[in-house]
Amino acid sequence: MLRDSRAVLVLPVLGTLLLGACVAPGNDDSATKAAGSKAVCPAEGESIVLDEWTGVAPTDVEGAQGNGDRHALQVPAGCNYTQLEVRIEWDNEVEDVDLDVLDPQGGVAATSGDFNALEGAAVEVATVSAPVAGEYTSFAKSYLNVETAYRGTATLHCLTPGGCAGGSTSVQEVAAAPKTTRVVVAVIDSGINVYHEFFYKGAGPYADGIAPTSVNADILSSFGIGPDCQIQLSRTGDFATDFAADTDAGVWNRVAACDVVWFRGTNVLAKSHDPGTAIILPDDEDDTHGVGTGAAVLKANPEAVLLFLEGVGEASEKFAMTHPEVDIVSTSYGPVGSAPIPENLGHSFEGVYDFGKLHFGACDNSPSTAVQDGTCGPWWSIGVAGFEERDQDYTTGEEQPASHGRQIMSGNLPDFLSDFTQVLPYCQACEDGYDRFVGGTSFATPRSAGTASKILLAARRAVGHTGAVKFVEGGRPLFIDGQGPNGPVSVTNWQFRRVLEEAAWIPPTDEYDVVNGATDWVAAYPIPPEAPWLVTGWGILSPDRGIVVDDSINVLLGNAPTQVKASGFCTHQTTLIDARKLYWDFVAVDSETYLNSPEEDPFVYCN
Repeated sequence: MLRDSRAVLVLPVLGTLLLGACVAPGNDDSATKAAGSKAVCPAEGESIVLDEWTGVAPTDVEGAQGNGDRHALQVPAGCNYTQLEVRIEWDNEVEDVDLDVLDPQGGVAATSGDFNALEGAAVEVATVSAPVAGEYTSFAKSYLNVETAYRGTATLHCLTPGGCAGGSTSVQEVAAAPKTTRVVVAVIDSGINVYHEFFYKGAGPYADGIAPTSVNADILSSFGIGPDCQIQLSRTGDFATDFAADTDAGVWNRVAACDVVWFRGTNVLAKSHDPGTAIILPDDEDDTHGVGTGAAVLKANPEAVLLFLEGVGEASEKFAMTHPEVDIVSTSYGPVGSAPIPENLGHSFEGVYDFGKLHFGACDNSPSTAVQDGTCGPWWSIGVAGFEERDQDYTTGEEQPASHGRQIMSGNLPDFLSDFTQVLPYCQACEDGYDRFVGGTSFATPRSAGTASKILLAARRAVGHTGAVKFVEGGRPLFIDGQGPNGPVSVTNWQFRRVLEEAAWIPPTDEYDVVNGATDWVAAYPIPPEAPWLVTGWGILSPDRGIVVDDSINVLLGNAPTQVKASGFCTHQTTLIDARKLYWDFVAVDSETYLNSPEEDPFVYCN
């Protein structure tokens, strides 16, 4: 499936489209040992066949994935295995069976869901990083198949220098901590440079006294991050020296052996589903897309907890969309030209509808329409295109000139606009410095997600909401739940989205700068005062401009809004939602809601 990152590296007059590349780890010819009743810890480069079995995935022709065949896998104690690899294969590639591996607590530890008829291979492989001792479960999920007999193999690998001896004698337990008020934003992308000063106190969004202290005992316990997975990096200012020192000290081997890690001194958690040549970090200077998208969230809300998921694919999307501690998900990839190819890999609607999250998706870097766009088009996702906002330049402390115009080269008919060109860290092998022309809907989208998280965090604080989304028996999940100054406050993600729609900023036409409009990447044009909705959607989501943040918080706490949008916004945007529902519910056959939309429409419409 074709994917591109929705990023443009902007020079003052021209830009270059960045196509994301994911590098899969190579397969080596490991020695293999048969596993006996007693755990034999493998040496570096060796593997142990844990189990081999056969099973039958029952018939499923609707793709509901409620059916399947489960097989228990007992990971022995006593070794620090690097990976648990589960592989299932069958004879007919036309049949489609998917694979989940469940951890000892029943959560999804790894997943694989290739479209086998297109891939031409009747096989699924899912890999769990740093498996602990305990009972895992292989779940061969029926998808589009008829009574499919399959063969399964589970293998424990050791990729750790010096071998995998000295493991725990039981499943690692992370002590539960009292829930606190916080917000977690997940970004799925290539790699993130966690050595850069931007993410630490004293620089970037933390230069003015707001320290990155949002990761606490609650967050660590919620994501199962024990002491070994709380990573302290060397930071002398010389990336090459620091990376070499950390590598020699085994720091990055510890990262590879963990499920989710926290980088001390930052608000950044990370998990890798595609480590490439350098786990979590960018592989090279052409792989810095994730540095910018992750940074854009924290630039908008320095108090957010950023969960960075390395690897664009179903495993990352499923983890983000179904993890109960994640509030908001931002994705910045999709088919070139908004070709009608679903890019949300089967879990976006699940995350929004079942788990009560918000999903922000980047529209294409072209004038294409958003309705059929696989990332920003589905009616449950929030589509974001580009606006040229005036941004702070971290290198000078001054406001960087921009047109305050609508960027021509970003998708039409979105839900919102956000800043298209930002000053962000955008490098692989550096610990300071900023690129003043990082542009694309790729960065407008996480900025929108960060803005929403800033509003959500403030509202949760005001009503005493602790933890993540609240699940209510017989009702929709609650984004905000507590006692406000005007009485009880219970807000779903759909209601929260509606508040954003009314609070989004519409810039005055007289703020448009015609000179900068002509020199912004390609060009940016002024917002038409007679019908701004035609080009802005509901408006601009910005943490700094207009009254987006203050008005949203005010309304969420039960007060009247201070602005009321013209009726044209409601008419135009409702027409678009109707078109998006028609397309994704009745035309796009690979949509999660194709002929399967909820009987009770959860969408909150304007009046």
